[in-house]
Amino acid sequence: MGAGCPAQFSAKTPDQLCYINALKTSGDPFLVGFANGVTPGLSPLNNPQLKTILNRDNGVFNAPDRLHNTIARFDYQRSDRDSFGLRFGYVHNDFHSSLAGITNATPDNYGLFVRDFSILGTWTRSINQNLMNQLLVQVVPRNRSSAIPSHDNGINFSLGTLGAPGPGGTSTFGAPALVPYLAHQQRYQFEDDITWNRGAHTFKFGASYRPANYTVENDLWFNPEFDFKDGLLGLIALAPAAVQGHLVGFNLAHGLPALGPQTTNLSAAQSFAFGLPVDVVAGFNNPIWHGWGHYFGSYVQDSWKVSPRFTLNGGVRLDFDGEPSPLGGKFYASPRLGFAWDVFGSHKTVLRGGAGVYVAPVDVLIPSYGSLLDGSGRYINEVLQVLSATDPRVAQLWGLGIATGKLPFGHLTAADFAAVGINTTTPGASVGYSVAPNYKNPYSFQTSLGLAQQLSNNMSLELGYNMYHAVHLQMPVETAYARVPVGTDATGGPLYAPTGSQFQHTTYASNGSSIYHGLTTSLTRRFSHGLQFQANYTWSKTIDDTIDFSSFQNWFRPDMLSSFRAVSVFDIPHIFVANAVYVTPFKPGQGTLSAILGDITISPIITLRSGLPFSVRTPNLENKLNGQTLDNNYAMPFLASRNNNRGAPFYTWDMNLQKALYINRDRGVRLNLIVQGINLLNHINFNHVNDVFDLNGIPASGIVQTARGPLNLITGPFTGLKGMKPTSASQLTDPLFFSQADVPRQVQFGLRLAF
Repeated sequence: MGAGCPAQFSAKTPDQLCYINALKTSGDPFLVGFANGVTPGLSPLNNPQLKTILNRDNGVFNAPDRLHNTIARFDYQRSDRDSFGLRFGYVHNDFHSSLAGITNATPDNYGLFVRDFSILGTWTRSINQNLMNQLLVQVVPRNRSSAIPSHDNGINFSLGTLGAPGPGGTSTFGAPALVPYLAHQQRYQFEDDITWNRGAHTFKFGASYRPANYTVENDLWFNPEFDFKDGLLGLIALAPAAVQGHLVGFNLAHGLPALGPQTTNLSAAQSFAFGLPVDVVAGFNNPIWHGWGHYFGSYVQDSWKVSPRFTLNGGVRLDFDGEPSPLGGKFYASPRLGFAWDVFGSHKTVLRGGAGVYVAPVDVLIPSYGSLLDGSGRYINEVLQVLSATDPRVAQLWGLGIATGKLPFGHLTAADFAAVGINTTTPGASVGYSVAPNYKNPYSFQTSLGLAQQLSNNMSLELGYNMYHAVHLQMPVETAYARVPVGTDATGGPLYAPTGSQFQHTTYASNGSSIYHGLTTSLTRRFSHGLQFQANYTWSKTIDDTIDFSSFQNWFRPDMLSSFRAVSVFDIPHIFVANAVYVTPFKPGQGTLSAILGDITISPIITLRSGLPFSVRTPNLENKLNGQTLDNNYAMPFLASRNNNRGAPFYTWDMNLQKALYINRDRGVRLNLIVQGINLLNHINFNHVNDVFDLNGIPASGIVQTARGPLNLITGPFTGLKGMKPTSASQLTDPLFFSQADVPRQVQFGLRLAF
């Protein structure tokens, strides 16, 4: 059997190779034939299809972004009283990189394609010296944001921990299952504003109507997703009924569990080779949602110069937010107040402050997902089929696809599902979404206080405090599970059981919140003698309890939302930015040296900031009794807090150099030669620490190895963890090694015609 196999059998933990070899030497012809028959499939790369897929997705891939933004503007001054403006804008942006959140650059990835065409017209009329009216009309006939697979690489399937990351934290092969996602809208804005000066008061009031026509198509699981899992299926699942009894007898005779030891279970890649997915998720019916939003707003504001040294600003905004179904409409009043005080009347010391309430519209994702996945039959019908000892239809469906040549490089149809007895027409949502009753618009209370002091004729210092407190933020909450009174997960946290037949149900609530406090210091030297500069420092703290970066995943422990209130993933305590503009003093017509060195502008920028926070994540940790893992992306050990560690600090020196070559100096016609340098010192700015600590599961002891040594995922400590620079590619997936970095040194050259 092998030198170490007797000891493994004595410990009741034989590995797969020892177990198979023991079957081959058992003398039982049923077991010998079974072991010899399955041996080739236990080496997954013997499967030519899997080998093709893994080779296709192996390597380094280019993920280019191509951004095109065009603006045309026309201004017409008809008379002293009337002026007109017309602006056209067109955006044509194609994203394939992590800038758009696309972390998978393999052939199985997708691209984000943004198109926006807008027309803005204004008419400003000065009725008299104290009264002015401005009319604004904006039309956006075409705004599209489309996430589309880069290639049609066939059916979607997961292979355990293998695979590049995809949307929502998934790791899959084949064409993505969660896209295409097409968000199209037409927006319109009609607004009229009046400014009226009367004595010490400047009144402003206006109204607007902003309708929007939304269309969202989300082909969720229209390319079905098959899941092959690590360690869920035993070798006995491969045996014919006539052989299973012999396997049970062998196992019991060796003191092993009747169905075999878990140490011999199939890997995900082996399950693929044998055609045994553990489940399939598929979508059918109607993936298109349509809705209109109608937004009305009005405001009144008064700027009152109480005295030559003190100005008071006050106002209120009234909004009716008519969201698409199922949200409906709500009315909001948003008061605002501010002041400016020339403390000593010298215009050198000014104190400014203000506060107000600011209401935001609801993300269109809320009503669209709350409709498309409501399980009513109007939109997507979801099908979830799970493999079991009594229901082999998932394996039969995969086998049908293989036999007909459709899988794994093609696609299945509803007829294929029906052929193995899987119903695709019954309304339902195994993964459902809904909107909580009385869902509210997010709004923030903002306040600021600043003191500006002139230090000299061209130098000033400003100190400030800013606070932003946001409430009713979007919070996706898992509502298909309830805590059970007994048992814990592998780190001591509670367990949850389903309350119905749904595998997951996300309820969009509006109970999230955040708060930001910031102290700022700014030193400014206004342009003089060819030089201006500004230095800014911000010391801040940001706390929230909302999901980081995702709108369709839930907190791991749904009845402990308060435990997720912590430092925000956007928290950057220290930021220092210094910039300057220097224009060379050489004048034209003063010789060759002046011609070469004149009309040059140098603009350096230095940025230093704290690193980004990160959590100890354990996405392989399970706390749902039915094995649901859709909410696991933000799973953490029970005693760990969110974002309580910090990555590497960020330092960069950028610079812009511009040389003007005048064609006609009197008319300002010139060619600008531009050289832009980014990260000129080529400093490696690591921006991501590998924060997955249970890649190979959580052992009973809780201790896993990291770049900084062992860490106990049950007891901690979970703070003070630092990233480490990797020395080999194999370390990029190990906990606490840095896995991503910002851009290296880049130098760009440009030529601009100005006239």
